[in-house]
Amino acid sequence: MDTTTFTEVFEHLKHPEKAIEEIHRVTGEKLFLATPNNCFLKRVKRFLLMPKLSRIAPGHFKEYSWSGIKKLFEGHGFKLTRFSGFKYFIDRPKFLYNYLDLGKKFPKLSAKVIMEFQKLPYQKAWKG
Repeated sequence: MDTTTFTEVFEHLKHPEKAIEEIHRVTGEKLFLATPNNCFLKRVKRFLLMPKLSRIAPGHFKEYSWSGIKKLFEGHGFKLTRFSGFKYFIDRPKFLYNYLDLGKKFPKLSAKVIMEFQKLPYQKAWKG
């Protein structure tokens, strides 16, 4: 398989390291990953607007920041080659729709991220 696509799954895994090892095994050259981005602004929004609710979405074991995902995958034999954000906040007020699309302009602040990784050669040091 040349390319692996892994979308909207990572945040649901109890043991993401095991999944990353398997993804590395089956991926030929590239990995495309899409997942929620647990950036600072998203955490502030949840704290202010939903103080009685869980700090992560229902069904998610853990939500990662874009840099946390980068660190995990780069520690398991992948190198980040492209990064993009989309959706700033899904529930933004209508008057903001015509305003800046912050997810495109500032992907590190976006609600979701798409990341492209290049598979690196296997090294035994990656396995814990």
